[in-house]
Amino acid sequence: MTRRISTILAVLVLVVSACGDGGVSADLDGADVVGPAFDESTTSAGAAVPTTAETQAITPTGVTGSGSSEVTALRAAFVASADVTSGRMEGSIEVSGLDRSQGITEMVIPFGGTFDNTSGDFSFFMDMSGVAVAGKEMPSEIAGLFGEMEVRQIGDIAYVKFPFFNMFLGAETPWIAMPADESDPTGGFSMTSPGNPSEILGSFEHAGATVEVIGPETVNGVDATHYRAVFDTEALFAQATPEERKRLEAQGPIPTDSMPMDVWISDEGLVVRFIMEIDGDSVDAESGESFDLMLMRYDMFELNSGIVIEPPPPGDVTHVEDLAPSFEFDA
Repeated sequence: MTRRISTILAVLVLVVSACGDGGVSADLDGADVVGPAFDESTTSAGAAVPTTAETQAITPTGVTGSGSSEVTALRAAFVASADVTSGRMEGSIEVSGLDRSQGITEMVIPFGGTFDNTSGDFSFFMDMSGVAVAGKEMPSEIAGLFGEMEVRQIGDIAYVKFPFFNMFLGAETPWIAMPADESDPTGGFSMTSPGNPSEILGSFEHAGATVEVIGPETVNGVDATHYRAVFDTEALFAQATPEERKRLEAQGPIPTDSMPMDVWISDEGLVVRFIMEIDGDSVDAESGESFDLMLMRYDMFELNSGIVIEPPPPGDVTHVEDLAPSFEFDA
């Protein structure tokens, strides 16, 4: 049973490779910071608040050392984000310049979820329709089964809602339940999870970086300061232990030399948005899987708000042990 479930769920995990492992702390010793002179005023009361970041006119000036207040603020925000008890997130993976053999040159995959770090429960959803479009050799009847996939893990039970998955196992209910520890792919969602994006930042805790302070902006109605860091991933990989390297590789296509990341920190000192920028020329891609640019965006909401993840209605759930008992894969 374990091998069977692992093989099927691997299909889901292939497109959710933007995951990390472990807690978040920011070891930014040795980082440089470009400190701009900017107007510290934020959006005025009563003004329309944009859902995207509203940038002030900034002219960066000067460079300060690793002990600067800017680097200290960035480090403190990473640590504070690791201590968040619960929250909600939304994001997207945007890929441009895909190899034309894929049938398309651009793809956008929206996702989101909630997490409760106290209990370990989480929910995660992803719109998989972009994956179906990218698979030019995928039969239309199969492509039609791709859409929104949702996973909820509550205690030791994982619930999966995904028509493609239901087709494999012949489920007649919207949800399929299984032990959360019965497959590595399901465990991967809870350990790292785009549903808990603050953990991703922990993968860069030992990376040197050049940090530029862009200035005050408004993100989803929250006053924040925008930082742009360029991480030295070449040194990060060179100095990583086997476990740390495994954690980095679990993120997906991490550049082999450097990687820019924009980080927005609220006035309360929490990360409320970050965007990872991956240059396709700096990653090792298999033949036919190349791309020009990948942007991975994560927005965080309702942090420390006591979010509770609820299971699906019992009548909408079938346990995996009751499905397709002869559907096995060889080890």
